[in-house]
Amino acid sequence: MTRSKSTTTVDRHKLKELREAAGLRQEDLADIAGVDRGLISKLECGVRRSVTLNTAAAIARALGTTVDSLLDKPVVTGEPERHLVEEIRATLVDMDREQLDRVLDYIRYQRRANRP
Repeated sequence: MTRSKSTTTVDRHKLKELREAAGLRQEDLADIAGVDRGLISKLECGVRRSVTLNTAAAIARALGTTVDSLLDKPVVTGEPERHLVEEIRATLVDMDREQLDRVLDYIRYQRRANRP
């Protein structure tokens, strides 16, 4: 089965701001996130804007933040549009058990964090 490679657009200014606030060099962030060292530089310079959702999640975890905080356009809040629901469904179908567990952990974390 071919896995879909859903991508997302990273806001280069937000990425740099979060990295600097964490006191990390680009190389440090790349090492912690387990991504190529040049990727962080390319994202911050705007040479590259899109990454896979898995890569965005790894960078967000390394920064101690959420994927949403890295995005150029935040995830739609409130009533999601139909095409977003379909994209989520298609992405989940292609995930293995470990990936699904991580998604569920993230959702549970977000629900707890957003409780009044």
